Amino acid sequence: HEHEHEHEHSHLHGVNLHAGFLISSAANFFFNRKPPGLKAYMSSSIVAIIVGTIVHLFKQTLGDMCDALCIFCMMTYWKLTGNNFGAAASISIYIATRETNQNFPFLYLLSPYLLGHLILYIMAYSLSIVRNKVRIKLIKREFFFNVEISTYYLKTLHPHPHMKEKRLRLLFNRMDLSGDGTLDKEE
Repeated sequence: HEHEHEHEHSHLHGVNLHAGFLISSAANFFFNRKPPGLKAYMSSSIVAIIVGTIVHLFKQTLGDMCDALCIFCMMTYWKLTGNNFGAAASISIYIATRETNQNFPFLYLLSPYLLGHLILYIMAYSLSIVRNKVRIKLIKREFFFNVEISTYYLKTLHPHPHMKEKRLRLLFNRMDLSGDGTLDKEE
């Protein structure tokens, strides 16, 4: 009876938003400075669907190796392209290991996969904007002081040249929001 009650809450007005891969996606979306790009999500998802479908065709022959083959194919794709989106491996395995008499899981791909990731992405992207603004304010407070309303001057660094360079490197690293080693217009 308790299990039925839990299952009832995993659907929101007939929409399934309960899937284990959404937990790892949430960590990926929220722990990074920005959620992964749409290109990584879309290309990894498309490749995962193709890999899962092909592996499913050979499910009888592969047996227990289906999961490992799906993961191997996805990791190879990610390594070759750099379009890494880990939850796609779960979809690949789900498609590959479904029962032979089951139809292709279109509804599962729509929800929880597509809808769940869309909701997570909107939340994570919105939070990343707020987080970056707070981060910039904290950096300004730590490294700069305001002489006039809109003018910021670098605070005294350190009289020793080695420490000055260290402090400038720290400032640069904190301002480099994308982590790519350069500062763009936003940063």
